[in-house]
Amino acid sequence: MSRVIKIITTDGLVVEIDTTDVDFIEVQEEGLTDDDYTEARYFHMVMKDEEEYLLDVVDNLDPRETLLDLFQTM
Repeated sequence: MSRVIKIITTDGLVVEIDTTDVDFIEVQEEGLTDDDYTEARYFHMVMKDEEEYLLDVVDNLDPRETLLDLFQTM
């Protein structure tokens, strides 16, 4: 299901993305694996066009559930 969300990168860039354009998301936190995604704060998101974003969940509380849902389906 396509959904457009606004994300905020760790650099402060605000980006609107269509969730169908996400290629994959991975945990980007030392000591945690992708299996620990519910405990992770930082994620690396790669789009199908190869654009990459580093996300802090705290900065992205609105789309947090969508990001976690995407992570589960990747």
